[in-house]
Amino acid sequence: MELLDWEFGEAEARQISAPVLCVLGGQSEMLWPRFGETHRRLLSWLPQTESFVLPGATHFLQVENPRGIAEALATFFARHPMARTGA
Repeated sequence: MELLDWEFGEAEARQISAPVLCVLGGQSEMLWPRFGETHRRLLSWLPQTESFVLPGATHFLQVENPRGIAEALATFFARHPMARTGA
């Protein structure tokens, strides 16, 4: 199967039960309106989703504001620690 053959829609999204942080740069829609549309769609599809919009950043938010996205991720992971498994 090739990547272009992969489908991800509402049915697949609703199967995800883990907490999800849906991230969007506050200026991303200025680059392409589809970024905002996709963000809103994922928020409606994923049952355990939290939204985070990084003000003043575009779709390259990890480059434009690495501290801002790192702080958002750290806060999210503090609220939702990953379970330890194995030895």
